[in-house]
Amino acid sequence: MTATTLEKRNEKKRKKKKLTPEQQLQMNFLQSLSPEELIMRNVKMAQIEKTPLYIQPPASAAESTYFGWMRGIALQAETMTNGRWHYWLSLLAKGDYNGEPAPENKLDNNILGSIGYKMLEKCVEACKQEGYGIENFLEWVGYALGIAWFSKKPDISERLWTRLFETFSMDVLLIEPKDYFSYLLSMHGFSGWLEYYPTPSHVSSLMVRLLGDSDPTLSVYEPTCGVGSILLHSESLNMTGTDLNPYMIKGACIQAFMYAPWLLYTPSVVLGLHYSKEEQRMNRYFEFDTDTRLYCGDALLGEFRAPVHIFEQNSEIVDVYISPLDLSKRAIFKYEEEMQKDWNTLSQETKLAITAAYCRDMGFCSGLANPPFGKVPKFTREQIAEVEKKNAKFLEEREERLRQANIDPHPMVAVAVQQAEAKVEQIQIQIELEEKTGTFRLAI
Repeated sequence: MTATTLEKRNEKKRKKKKLTPEQQLQMNFLQSLSPEELIMRNVKMAQIEKTPLYIQPPASAAESTYFGWMRGIALQAETMTNGRWHYWLSLLAKGDYNGEPAPENKLDNNILGSIGYKMLEKCVEACKQEGYGIENFLEWVGYALGIAWFSKKPDISERLWTRLFETFSMDVLLIEPKDYFSYLLSMHGFSGWLEYYPTPSHVSSLMVRLLGDSDPTLSVYEPTCGVGSILLHSESLNMTGTDLNPYMIKGACIQAFMYAPWLLYTPSVVLGLHYSKEEQRMNRYFEFDTDTRLYCGDALLGEFRAPVHIFEQNSEIVDVYISPLDLSKRAIFKYEEEMQKDWNTLSQETKLAITAAYCRDMGFCSGLANPPFGKVPKFTREQIAEVEKKNAKFLEEREERLRQANIDPHPMVAVAVQQAEAKVEQIQIQIELEEKTGTFRLAI
C-alpha cells in the first residue's frame, strides 16, 4: 500500500467524522461557556425538568408520535442557551416582579444564509419531496412542542416524520436567535395570503427602538403581529399580539416559545408586572380567560379566538375581546349596576371580574404595528354596519334599564361607548376615502 493510498483512506475517515454545520455551531457554543457557567446552566436545566410543562423526550423517531414530545428537549435547549423559560417560570412561581431583568436575547437581522435558516429550508424541502407543503412542517413543529393550536397529529408519512426528526434542530434556532419563520413562510407561498407581508427584521428592531420605552411592565399591543416580528424585539414582559391569519398566529406561537415565553404563556397575574404595587391597580389590558397572549381574529372588530390552555391538547377555544366594536361584548357593561355599590360589600370574585373588565377597556400603554395596505373587505363592512345597528339597540335598552334602576351611567362605561363610536367613525372615514380617491390604508 502506497503512502498516497493510505493518505486517501485517512482523508475519507476524517470526512466521515466531520461535524455538520449544526453540530459545529452547538460545539462552538458549549466551548464558549466557562466551567462555572456550564454548571449553573445544568442546574437550571435540572430545575426546568421538574416543571409541569416539561415532557420526557422520546428515544427515537418511532416514539416521537405523542403531543408535545419535543417540548422537554426544547425547554432543555432554551435553558442551556438563554434561560428565558427558567426566568419566566420562576417569576410566575414567585408571583412578584421586582425589576429582575430578563436574560437578554437580541434577534440578529442576518437571517437568509444562516445555519438555522438553511436547516429550516432542508426541512421544507424534505416536505416538498414527499408531496407536502410548508404548512405540514409548521404543524409538525407546533405539535411537537405541544401547543394547543396544533392539537391534531400531522397527517404525514412515517418516512417524512423520521426525516424531520433527524433534520430539525431547535438548538440552532436558539443559539442564533432570528425571526426565522417570518422569512420562511413568506418565501414559501404565504406572502400576500390574507394580507400577510412580513416586516423585515431590521425594520421591526428600528420600530421598537423608536418607541423608546424599555419599561418591561408597560403593556404593548400588536394588532397585526404576523409571526411576531415586532413583538419579539420588544423588551416588554406584558405583550399581546393578534392576527387575522391563523397560520401567522401558529407561527407566532412557535417563535414566542423560542424567544418570548411571556407572550405565549401567562397563566397567572404577577404582582409588579400586571398589577401595579404603587398605584394598587391592574396595569392596562390583561386577559384572564386564557393563559396565552396570542389571539386569532379581526382587529377592526376587536373579536378574537384562543385556546383556554395553550399547552393542553384539544383545549377549548374561547372568545377574546379587545375593545370590540360590539358594545354587548364589552365586559364592563355587565357590572354597571355592581359598580354603583359599596366596593367593600362585593365578593372577591366580583371585584376581580370588575377589575378585569375595567382593565380591558383601559386599553394598552402602547401599540406597535405595521398593518398591511388593503381595502376594508366587503364582508367586514357588512359586519360593521350590523354592529352599528346592534349598538344603537343595545344603548337604548341599557338606558331604559338604568332608568328603571335609578342608576346614573358609570364614567368608565361612558368611555367604552366613546371608544366604540370613535373607532366606527374612523373606519367610515377610511371607507369614504377609498371610494373617493381610490387610495387606502388598513385602519386598526
